[in-house]
Amino acid sequence: MYSEIGYEFENLQYLETALTHSSYVNENSGFGENNQRLEFLGDAVLELIITEELFLNNLDFREGKLSKLRSKVVSEQALYKVAKKIDLGAFMRFGKGEFKADGNYGAAIMSDALEALIGAIYLDAGLCKTKEIVLNLCRENLTAAFFNR
Repeated sequence: MYSEIGYEFENLQYLETALTHSSYVNENSGFGENNQRLEFLGDAVLELIITEELFLNNLDFREGKLSKLRSKVVSEQALYKVAKKIDLGAFMRFGKGEFKADGNYGAAIMSDALEALIGAIYLDAGLCKTKEIVLNLCRENLTAAFFNR
C-alpha cells in the first residue's frame, strides 16, 4: 500500500482498521473494529484540507463557488476514482456478501474506504503529512473541478 499512497504507517493497527469493512467484522466475530469511525474522521479531515486548498488558491471566488468546487472534489464519484487509481479494493477486507472477485466494489463503499484511510493517516502522521498525501491523491480531482465549473 505504501507505493500507492506514498506513506508507510508507524501504527499498522490504523491501517488494518481502515481497510476493514463492517461486513468482514460481522462475519468474523472477535476480529476488532471496522473502518466506520475512521471514515467519519477522514471525511472531516478531507473536507478541511480541500477547503483550505480552494480557499487559499482562489482568492477571487465567493463562498458559493468555493462550496461547489469542494463538493465536486470530495464527491462520492470523485473519491471513487481516487480509490480505484490506488487499487484500494485489492487491500480491503470484506465479508463474503461484499466480496467481488474482480475488485470492482461500489462507489459508496470505496469512497468511504478512502475516507477511512485518510482518517488513519491523520491519526498516524498528523495534519501536515495527511495534507500532502490528500493533495497528491486529489490533484486530478482539484484540476477537473476547477476546469469543469
